[in-house]
Amino acid sequence: MKRLLCLLLLLGLLSGCTLFDRRTETEAPAAEESVEEDSGIQLNTDHTESLFTLGWSPDLGLNPFITRSTTNWTFLPLIYEGLFVVSSNFEPEPVLCTEAEPSVDGRIWKLKLRQDAAFSNGAAMTAADVVYSFELAIKSELYGDRLRAIDNVVQSGRYEVTVSLSKPMGSLPLLLDFPIIGYGSAADPIGTGPYALVVTKEEQYLEGIADWRGGEQPVGRIYLYMVSNMDSVRDAFEFGRVDMVVSDLNAGGAVNFHSNYELWSQDTTIMQFLSFHPESPLFESAAVRAAVTHAIDRQVLITEYLDGYGVAATLPAHPPSSRSHLSLAEEYGYEPEILGRAVSEALLTGRRGTMLVSGDNDSNRALAEAIAASLREAGLEIEVITASGEDYLSLLELGGYDLLFSEVRLTADFDLSAFFGGQLSAYAIQHEDAPALCLSALENSGNFYDLHKLVMDEGLLCPILFKSRAVMTDRGSVTGLTPAPANVFYGLSSLSIQIEQ
Repeated sequence: MKRLLCLLLLLGLLSGCTLFDRRTETEAPAAEESVEEDSGIQLNTDHTESLFTLGWSPDLGLNPFITRSTTNWTFLPLIYEGLFVVSSNFEPEPVLCTEAEPSVDGRIWKLKLRQDAAFSNGAAMTAADVVYSFELAIKSELYGDRLRAIDNVVQSGRYEVTVSLSKPMGSLPLLLDFPIIGYGSAADPIGTGPYALVVTKEEQYLEGIADWRGGEQPVGRIYLYMVSNMDSVRDAFEFGRVDMVVSDLNAGGAVNFHSNYELWSQDTTIMQFLSFHPESPLFESAAVRAAVTHAIDRQVLITEYLDGYGVAATLPAHPPSSRSHLSLAEEYGYEPEILGRAVSEALLTGRRGTMLVSGDNDSNRALAEAIAASLREAGLEIEVITASGEDYLSLLELGGYDLLFSEVRLTADFDLSAFFGGQLSAYAIQHEDAPALCLSALENSGNFYDLHKLVMDEGLLCPILFKSRAVMTDRGSVTGLTPAPANVFYGLSSLSIQIEQ
């Protein structure tokens, strides 16, 4: 358990990656590898000029299988598309895949592809490109772990791909939003999106693809302005050099924005939660662990400490997702007297304990202090201890705490296998029934009900909220923006951009 918590710190708090992701130091392609104006790409030069500009950080990577830069990922979905996109309610919507048919046992999927999709160089997209992209995604550190269950991917027709799995997965399409690029183009990837990256000696921009199958783009050209870090992103936005910024305003090291801007919220799969040390005398009782959820007023925490950028969750799945059952979630809501009774019955009133939280994030520290205050009202004298860097890791390893406040990015199918088995089985929370329930939930999303009920009734985890990002634009410049969890420009056809020269 202690090693699991170390991994959660490294993967969730410091890197912001998925539960399975690892960091990479791979460098971005050199600028000269990007598309040049005379490359033969069929660009749309017949458009009304606009000065709409986004920030980009080439040094942080532009290859979609490598980069973890939020700044770059703001526009990369305009260049690259996946087989599916994860919608705002965390459901898969087909993009380059027209039909996905699982076998009866859920271990073989037939993916039928669009026959009208083309790359920015005019080449038709076929199954060969998709298989090639699968291979890159499986080998990548960004997508590889989420695709761990894939045994084989083969071309079964010019526009059909067959995926074989090591276990049944009823929600495989939710994991297939990785970019599809042209066969052999890994060094300089080309995509099927509505725009192509153009790099000249004078400027860099995204140019709309002529006759793109999805219809007319909201603006013909999107300029790119080079930024190096979040401070330069803020300065570029506030001085009008870029027109849109996406930021986790409650992340460690987050900067403050002061411009007069319009705001949208982008949901994420980053879950903040409490976990219980397995050897804590305060939480050896499942009844006490399970009652902790009732002491937390999640909406107050979000309003007072996160400026509204979060979604309250009593289950370990985002509330709009079909994996989160409303009737079950309501059973674990705010009723602080339930914890008070459980503490009293367990003869724990007045007992002292500690809650560990990383000292690298002011918002997380404030949330932890507020939760500890709520637990104190129920009779548990919880003290928050903070540490950073190596000191934090040492405390995790030594296990000198009762509660941990942490966060982790889950996959879009809200798989909990890494907590209760899977490739982290040596470090997982031990429970004899949880691994089988995780597999059952992956096979059929309706079975998440039983998994979540076990997690909450046994107090194996205490979900608090899912974080949200802020999408900021110049006032009046953008309308119809409907961000999805991994795509700010989701629903591109409804977007309108009005920025004059």
